[in-house]
Amino acid sequence: MGTARYTIPPTNKHAEQTDLQNHNEMLYPFQTNKYVYDGCTGGKTGYTNAANSTLVTYAERDGMTLICVVMNTQSPNQWLDSRNLFDYCFDNFQLFNIAENETNYTSAEQKMQAHSIQMNRLWILTKMQVSYFQRQRSFPMRRQKLSMTM
Repeated sequence: MGTARYTIPPTNKHAEQTDLQNHNEMLYPFQTNKYVYDGCTGGKTGYTNAANSTLVTYAERDGMTLICVVMNTQSPNQWLDSRNLFDYCFDNFQLFNIAENETNYTSAEQKMQAHSIQMNRLWILTKMQVSYFQRQRSFPMRRQKLSMTM
């Protein structure tokens, strides 16, 4: 979770303490609470003349963590755009765990027999947990191809 406030204690280079305030309004109500986003776990605000207002934000819901990056916008659009993107993805996509949905075979013959019956099934063996997200309307998988490099 992001930190709302932090105090840097005095050092040999700086005699007084320095108070810092998190300006990410999706995490904490800094100027207003209307941009606080339930599920937001962290992020980084920014501003430069070239990029204008920027925002990188993390949010988690139902075990799915998303990262949203918004650049070259005017405030408060970075908060609104991030909220809209998170809402869209959380409402329309879901995680699909490949390892929990794979089929193990003891022989090539069994695999060929099953494959001839289920032509649209994804066959993959994994040594680690691999997940991806897809549109909820297309669940379960239908004629989709997944390429991975390990």
